[in-house]
Amino acid sequence: MKQLKQPSTGEVLEYLSKFSYDKEKGTIINTKNKIIGTKDKHGYLVYNILGKQFKVHRLIWLLETKEWPIGIIDHEDGVKDNNKFGNLKDTTQKVNCNNPNNRNRSD
Repeated sequence: MKQLKQPSTGEVLEYLSKFSYDKEKGTIINTKNKIIGTKDKHGYLVYNILGKQFKVHRLIWLLETKEWPIGIIDHEDGVKDNNKFGNLKDTTQKVNCNNPNNRNRSD
C-alpha cells in the first residue's frame, strides 16, 4: 500500500481556513456546522485532513500560532478534549509525564 505524503503546514492551514474556529470553546466547526473530531482510543479528539490523522489539540495549536508545536501538547487541566488554547502547553514528554493530571496519556 502506498504511503501518503505528510501534508505541509500551509496545506493544513488552507484546509482549515474553510472551517470556523471557536476560541472560547476550543472547537473547530466544519462547513456542516458540526464540531470536528472523533475520540481515539486514548480519549483525544482526532480528525483526518488530506489522508493524515491529526489530534485536534495540535490543529488548534497550529491555528493559534501558525506553527506546529515543537514537543507534545499538555492539557494543563488533564481533560483530553478541553482544547481551549489557554489549556494547551507545548512541552516535553518528561515534563508531561510528571504532571499528575497526565498519567498514562499519549499526545
